[in-house]
Amino acid sequence: VVFDGAILEFSSSVKNLGIIMDNTLSWGPQISELSRKIYAVIGRLKRWKYFLPIRTKICLAHSLSLPIVDYADTCYSDMPQYLLNKLERLQNLIIRFIFGLKKFDQITHYRQQLKWVTVNDRRNIHILTLLYSLLYSPISPLYLKERFSFSQHLVSLR
Repeated sequence: VVFDGAILEFSSSVKNLGIIMDNTLSWGPQISELSRKIYAVIGRLKRWKYFLPIRTKICLAHSLSLPIVDYADTCYSDMPQYLLNKLERLQNLIIRFIFGLKKFDQITHYRQQLKWVTVNDRRNIHILTLLYSLLYSPISPLYLKERFSFSQHLVSLR
């Protein structure tokens, strides 16, 4: 492929706006990169786990690790279950750091205590929020709004 006089070589994966896409759109490289970043953040924070109160750990998790998991999560809505499980384990790692839990401790109660939802539910919330803002925001692009149509019922149900 030639673009603007330069030859573009084939690549099995490319990074665009922080999203790694491979030639099969499997999202495996993207999730591996997310995993690497989360483990790096938690690894740096674990040095201070005995000195930080839980409230501070929660603030650090909200500001340093959850944005990594959330960034552009609406793009990969068709992710395979095994990658979704990997993301779920990353969120569990964050919860274990906050509360100082061991590897095999149950975290469901702690997730509820934080009022967090699962990664899949969180991604669905982001998708629905994006869709709502696309349909009802006055500044959303018209060419995207026009792709949606609403059905009108001919018979009143009242």
